[in-house]
Amino acid sequence: MYLKRFFNKIPRAKIYLEPFTLFILFFKVIFKKPRKRSKTKEWEDTFKKYFDKKEAIALPKARIAFYFLLKNLDLPKNSEIIITPLTIADMVNAIVWAGHKPVFCDLGEQTYNINYEDLENKITPKTKSVLVTHLNGFATNMDKVLAVTQKHNLRLIEDVSQSFGTTFNSKLLGTFGTAGIFSTSFLKTCCTLSGGILILNNSALAEKIRKDSELLPPSSKKNLIKEVVKNIILFKATNKIIFSLFTFYVIKFSSVFKINIINKFIKSNPKPKLTNIPDKNLLYSYTDLQSELGLKIINKIKTSDEKRIENAKTLIENLSENSKSHIPVLLKNLRNTFWRFPIETDNPKDFQKFLLKNYVDSASTNLILATNEPAFEKFSTPTPNANKAHKAMFLPIHSSFKKKDMI
Repeated sequence: MYLKRFFNKIPRAKIYLEPFTLFILFFKVIFKKPRKRSKTKEWEDTFKKYFDKKEAIALPKARIAFYFLLKNLDLPKNSEIIITPLTIADMVNAIVWAGHKPVFCDLGEQTYNINYEDLENKITPKTKSVLVTHLNGFATNMDKVLAVTQKHNLRLIEDVSQSFGTTFNSKLLGTFGTAGIFSTSFLKTCCTLSGGILILNNSALAEKIRKDSELLPPSSKKNLIKEVVKNIILFKATNKIIFSLFTFYVIKFSSVFKINIINKFIKSNPKPKLTNIPDKNLLYSYTDLQSELGLKIINKIKTSDEKRIENAKTLIENLSENSKSHIPVLLKNLRNTFWRFPIETDNPKDFQKFLLKNYVDSASTNLILATNEPAFEKFSTPTPNANKAHKAMFLPIHSSFKKKDMI
């Protein structure tokens, strides 16, 4: 076991961008002015075709896509928008920015997706929309969601940031409701350095959102450079030899002093706070450089997904029966893409130490549990399943890992 792992320790995460593409991009970002022109239009056209939608709009962040969508839906002021609490702070804030009220719905038990019964219970006459967030590459039972949203005439919005390519009954997530929202930021399988994409069929609504996007100032070259450098650093740090001989021991040493050095590096969201307007640093135009990157990788995602699905199958087969009772419930007739592989534990720190002893790095979520955050206390409600899910640790899973890495 020791010899097997000495030069083959397993990192918690790896990027999905190819190294050659990254280094070429680095020089392009330095020497080219970040502009939004024909390549962004081509990227939007390619994206909408991929998901068989009439409209796709590239925006600076998924949270801004959500805000622009809510802002232009013409909902009554102070409408209630249902959202699950395992999220980023600004997805909650986006509801407030648009003049509405967030209402938290629990997750299903060991599903990491919305609790259908609690969803029904949270609906009031003021409820106008539901944001369904598909976490970790696991599909939500959209038949059950649609039964509720159609019964109450609610706008269904899907956040597919972690589940690009995941399907329910052979239909891609993000295509079931009024709109689908995607993040194309760091570590996503569809990564364009940063950014978000909104897909929908309503052309009149899309035109309103597009007008808002046209008012955004140019993107900062500094921010793009920062994102490229961050990807290059992670690529180098998770190289098999470098990780096994250096990075792993940095992580192990820092854990002794309770410093989560990787999370600090990866995490891009500040301490949660309730805000009334979006931070101006989130408002900028998408660029052709990002679009070029998206066009290069979008048709390669299915291949990497299949490799990760196969890795997940191997991992599940080799888990103990006790461990299998702590992983997500896997529904039939779905194509889960396993962007991350959570395992619930009452003692996440002890579990992480156990894995480190076996030369495997692991991670907790970077998402907040909004119902436990003081910033969102006035919207808080009990969400026991989300509390458990928030404690989960993620076993490493990536398309570049071999079968032997999963055993």
